[in-house]
Amino acid sequence: MGNLVFKCPATGQKFDTGFLSTRAEMQKMPRDAQMILRCPVCRDRHTFMVVDGEITGQD
Repeated sequence: MGNLVFKCPATGQKFDTGFLSTRAEMQKMPRDAQMILRCPVCRDRHTFMVVDGEITGQD
């Protein structure tokens, strides 16, 4: 398991979403699956394509 991370489109800074996943689980996600999150970096809401996320901290 690793942390699901996205990049803030306003600042370019990466942030941890608080969701855990594996790379294998991410590959099974529908290509059009989206998440709407309040960005902890800029405090705005952004819509992210789940497949654009990055899994960090996974061995």
